[in-house]
Amino acid sequence: MFQYLLLLETDREKEFFASIYKEHRDEMFFIAYGILHNRSDAEDVVHEAFLSLIDHVNKIIDKEPYQIWYYMKTTVKHKSYNVYRQRNLHEEVELDETWMQEKDTEKGPELLMEDFELKEAMSGLLKQLKTPYQEV
Repeated sequence: MFQYLLLLETDREKEFFASIYKEHRDEMFFIAYGILHNRSDAEDVVHEAFLSLIDHVNKIIDKEPYQIWYYMKTTVKHKSYNVYRQRNLHEEVELDETWMQEKDTEKGPELLMEDFELKEAMSGLLKQLKTPYQEV
């Protein structure tokens, strides 16, 4: 926590940040971990959320406690979803490359093109679904 306090200017900001950190860090971690299912990623997201709080401390410092908690919770959720999407996007690219390498040795060009078109059509349909329904 001390590295965060070094980024703040006034004693009021430091006291405010310390109270928010102590009060909400565990809850924020559990939200991030619930989305990401990875301890390291969840810790990174909570760290980024606290850095965001530091960036916006002047806007938040005079807010009601429920508004502050809502800001922190929303920040953690959004950052977690961003990490989740990036992680899944990266995995999808790796799977596509593997799929193409395996199929090249098994089928001729016409069947490969047919498979590719089918894959593209399915991918397009999946992207039209809402996020929770996109996983197969």
